[in-house]
Parts: sequence; C-alpha cells; structure tokens
Amino acid sequence: YLKQYFYQFEQLMQRFLPQLHNHFATNGVIPDIYATLWFMTIYTYKFPLSLTSWIWDIFLAEGTKIIFRVALALLKLKQTELLAAPFEDIMQLLRNFPEEIDEKKFIATVLSIKVTPEMLEELEDSYRNLPT
Repeated sequence: YLKQYFYQFEQLMQRFLPQLHNHFATNGVIPDIYATLWFMTIYTYKFPLSLTSWIWDIFLAEGTKIIFRVALALLKLKQTELLAAPFEDIMQLLRNFPEEIDEKKFIATVLSIKVTPEMLEELEDSYRNLPT
C-alpha cells in the first residue's frame, strides 16, 4: 500500500500545492524519500503527543485521508521556505518536520484541506491502472 499512498499523495500535492509539486519534481524530491516515516508511523515518530492523539482519533474514525491531509498541511505551512530551497535544503527541512509547530494553525490548515474518500478512491483506481 505504501507505493499506492505515495502515488495518491503526489497527485494530491499536484492538485493542492501545484507550485511546490513542480519545484519538488524539478529537484527530484519524491514522496518515497521524505514521507515514508510520516505514512508508516502515522505521525507518531516526532509529533507532540497532543497532535498525535488528534491525528489518530481522526484516523480511527475516518480512515487514511487524514494521513494525506496532514502531509499536505505540513508542506503548505513550509511552502515558502521549500520553494526557495535547493534539493539538499529541502531534504534538511523535510527531515526536521515538525521542528516547531503552532498546533492551532496546523489543525486549521489540516481541516482546510478537503481530501474526500471519492478523490482517494479515484486515485486508487488510477494507480491500479498504471502500466506495470
């Protein structure tokens, strides 16, 4: 499922953060490199406990869409810095997420990103139909 999630995330990034998506593509920054820990641990590895609990509550209630919304929110909040950075600096910024986080602003950003189950289902179908 991880490869599918990376595909879905990249497509969502193209939709919600097109400028950053293009910058990452130009610099060879792919989700496999930076989002593995995010997705595999569902954000338990480095987030404050209060945010981890909030994310897990939504994950248990609504499923995987919160994983994508959180990832998009992280990138959106750091978009200006990421757009100005070359590959090495992008990777350093991504490795240190979230260094410091304004929890209220972060939650508001996550909730503002409208990823629907239908979007994810459509992207899953698209992934399954990719040539192997």
